Amino acid sequence: MLKFSPRSAVRRTPRTPATPAVASARRFAAQIRVALAAVGTLLLFLEPALHPRPVLAALGLAILAITGLLHGADLPERWLRLEEALACSAGVLLVTLGTGRVDALTLVWVVSAAVGVVARGGRVGNAGRLFVVAVLASPMLRVGATADTVSLLASGLGLLLAVGRISAETSELLRDPLTGALSRGAFDAQLERLAAHAEPHRPMGVIMIDLDDFGRVNKQRGHRAGDLLLISVVETITATLRGHDVLGRVGGDEFAVLAIGEQPEVVARRIVDALQAADVSASAGVARSPRDGTLAPMLMAAADVALRLSKRDGKRRVSSYEGPRLTGLDADGAGDALRRLCAGEGIAIALQPILDLDADVIHAFEALARFDVRESDEGPMAWFALADRAGCRRELERACLRAALPRLSRLPGEVGMTVNLSPDMIDDPDVLALVEGAHGTDRLIVEVTERQAVLSDAQVRAAIARMRACGVRFAVDDVGSGHAGLGQLAVVRPEYLKLDRSMVRGMSEAPDRALFVHSLAEFVRSSQTRIVAEGIETHDDLRAVRAAGIDLGQGYLLGRPQLEPRLDLDPDLVPELDPLVDRVGVGDRDA
Repeated sequence: MLKFSPRSAVRRTPRTPATPAVASARRFAAQIRVALAAVGTLLLFLEPALHPRPVLAALGLAILAITGLLHGADLPERWLRLEEALACSAGVLLVTLGTGRVDALTLVWVVSAAVGVVARGGRVGNAGRLFVVAVLASPMLRVGATADTVSLLASGLGLLLAVGRISAETSELLRDPLTGALSRGAFDAQLERLAAHAEPHRPMGVIMIDLDDFGRVNKQRGHRAGDLLLISVVETITATLRGHDVLGRVGGDEFAVLAIGEQPEVVARRIVDALQAADVSASAGVARSPRDGTLAPMLMAAADVALRLSKRDGKRRVSSYEGPRLTGLDADGAGDALRRLCAGEGIAIALQPILDLDADVIHAFEALARFDVRESDEGPMAWFALADRAGCRRELERACLRAALPRLSRLPGEVGMTVNLSPDMIDDPDVLALVEGAHGTDRLIVEVTERQAVLSDAQVRAAIARMRACGVRFAVDDVGSGHAGLGQLAVVRPEYLKLDRSMVRGMSEAPDRALFVHSLAEFVRSSQTRIVAEGIETHDDLRAVRAAGIDLGQGYLLGRPQLEPRLDLDPDLVPELDPLVDRVGVGDRDA
């Protein structure tokens, strides 16, 4: 992750470039100021008596026109100080040196000053505030506290203060207060506006970016270090973007970019590489409009699906969405497909064996959902991600469980079957009813992922107790990859721990990881908990697993998911297993 020292900590909230909508509003304000200067010049030409020194008044109006042009040129924000100083000097020429009454030129300057405050997003320096008060109060020094001078001071200050406060509050609402990136609401609004105008010859890309292992920074170094990391990430991403690209913070450590007029995959790779150069590991997912959808929620869902695929495949990856076009709830979009899946249509259950490596027999099968969706080859994870975004993940999980449970009664003997449930589904009433009504629940194993925390409240514990009363056993899945830690053990009290494939893959070349897995196996053995090693794909993986003292394994080397699996071991595989399953000591794990 990022390396930094306290001296390099950011002392103020950075600001990302103005969004196209904000930039357009600023250009409009600039046009108003130029128009006001033109109107004032015309009035001065028609009635020179409006000002005791017409030449100086003309100079003041010219300065207002120049400041309007500065706004219209989209200059960097540091140049706004120059604009503010020029506007104040125009006030001296038009008001302080004017008639001392509330006349047309005075009104032109007050309204122009208010427009300038709007264009600056309500940001006015302290010196500028004092100067404005002095300009508005200066007629009192010349002609005294008359009705004109008092009304000028009161109305001018009231207008500028109100406009400044409203503009500042509005600008802050658009920004994430920590990083200065657009807030989620402002980003979504910008995405909605731009997606509606995207065309095939000029597509717009949505890039979702998620930091890898960000939770470790908060846990190991504190939330202040996490905040500084997020600020630095925004600075790094902003440096890679062009002026019309849009950056927003859409979650804790999730960011999104709108890339316009350039291949979004190229932009995403540039961002990931730039972050890596700053010692930050990140993954990205890409969606396009109009190819993948035209509505903001659907595009965000598509980009989120691509991001999840990147996270599954490893770190610092960039993936593009390749599923069906997300057009909302029409018959050709993903919405209709999700409805059918949630109703149980198009769901098939494949079974992958979990082998007892000591006895060379099948210990259990894992039930894996397979979705038959027209014109889509996206895997189940992508559809679960879409369902999560669409608010129907619970319905989809119930449908998958409903399809899987009948397979249990068709398995022979003592062979078990595992099903996956999200932690928040454990106490779902429909899930409990499905489990309690199933046959053979004494061979059912419920896998709860470690990637989400299990709430340790009384309702969850009661639901687990109800399932156990039916003979159900539990497993904690994805051990070693999640953020919840092994605190799941205290709540679930599982009979199985399933090592994530990232822990197993390449373990033969990672002695420290192999030693950790061996220590974990020794620790849990005393509690009669068994460890399942997932993702065994090579003979080296198998050797390392056995060397670590693990006797249950799962992976493509041992058996692939099949709709109608073999109930005995592949005879071509068993001879290869025999010399491999002999135990070797931990000290010989590299042999």
